[in-house]
Amino acid sequence: MAINVLSPKQIENAKPNTNDYKLTDGGSLYLLVRKSGGKYWRMNYRFDGKQATLALGVYPDVPLATARKRRDEARQLLADGRDPREAKKLKKEDPTSPTFESVAREWHSGTMGHPEWKEITRTKILREMENHLFPAIGSKPIDTLKTRDLLPMLVKMTEKGIGLL
Repeated sequence: MAINVLSPKQIENAKPNTNDYKLTDGGSLYLLVRKSGGKYWRMNYRFDGKQATLALGVYPDVPLATARKRRDEARQLLADGRDPREAKKLKKEDPTSPTFESVAREWHSGTMGHPEWKEITRTKILREMENHLFPAIGSKPIDTLKTRDLLPMLVKMTEKGIGLL
């Protein structure tokens, strides 16, 4: 399939229809024209055997050249073995937001509760977090974590007889 087949004039002239439709530009990039009149840049791709769609912006805020540049960046991420949606999420994350590890260590130190713990309990809990939680999610901003991020690790720890409390 040819790449870069759309022209700015074609995009500008795209009118809403009774159904949503796509104008393809090649390289998995397309403009989704909604029946409401909105125009959205999208890119379909496969990652880890699963079909996915990446939102690249809204036309005219994101012109054709920018959409193509974003598509090329996403394709490079895929070539490097990275999921473009995950990379986009990481880009959006606030670098000033505290990480899971910093909040967990603050909680562990007693500033957020449990100052009555014995030292052996305190040491065991910290070791379990360092071995099982921090490697996987320690650097993630706390405000971006969801239950689905924690649950698999906690279930696995429980199955192994490892508890935090």
